Amino acid sequence: MKLQDVIDQALEDSSFAQELKDKAMDAQRAGKDTDEWEDFMSYFAEDATQLASFRSLSGAGGCTATTGCTMAVTSTAACTFTTTTLTTSVFCG
Repeated sequence: MKLQDVIDQALEDSSFAQELKDKAMDAQRAGKDTDEWEDFMSYFAEDATQLASFRSLSGAGGCTATTGCTMAVTSTAACTFTTTTLTTSVFCG
């Protein structure tokens, strides 16, 4: 699912938004390159090749559940989906 599709669905479907939030929290707790992280990131990948590229990119920033850093992905529609160690949010503005 593309980022904008995920955002649109989360804004329109509260149960999907909760599912996405739960998966984001699971991924954040487990850390990068875990099964939980891959499960969450699979929402945003169009195929297995793109998901694998996300995995290779994750090592560059060193973001893990332990470090507490913020990871943000921004779409071309000026929406930002942000996941931190404590929160998940979507901002369009």
